[in-house]
Amino acid sequence: MNAHTGEERQGSTPPAGTTDRSKIPPAPEIIAAVEFLRTQPDAASIRRRYLELITPGNERDGTTIDYTAAERYLLATAARYKRQVRLGSRAEQGSGDQGFTKQDDTDGR
Repeated sequence: MNAHTGEERQGSTPPAGTTDRSKIPPAPEIIAAVEFLRTQPDAASIRRRYLELITPGNERDGTTIDYTAAERYLLATAARYKRQVRLGSRAEQGSGDQGFTKQDDTDGR
């Protein structure tokens, strides 16, 4: 799933035209999560937290960066926001009379 970890990158070849393995693009689900989270009102705080979770790797040249925790954060945050949106839309649909009539509510009394 993670296109940025060193373990997965060791056996893979870099994309055509690049010599740096750190240029491997993120997985499609990461891109989708980022695009969704960019539309949220608190996108700036989400971005700050994401950047805090990116850690430098320990390759000899020091250029490897581990995005694992940051990407997991993005996926979990996007899932949580989407779940809140779904629950919120259900609550809006159920608000008001909730499909009951006055008679139903009082058991016909």
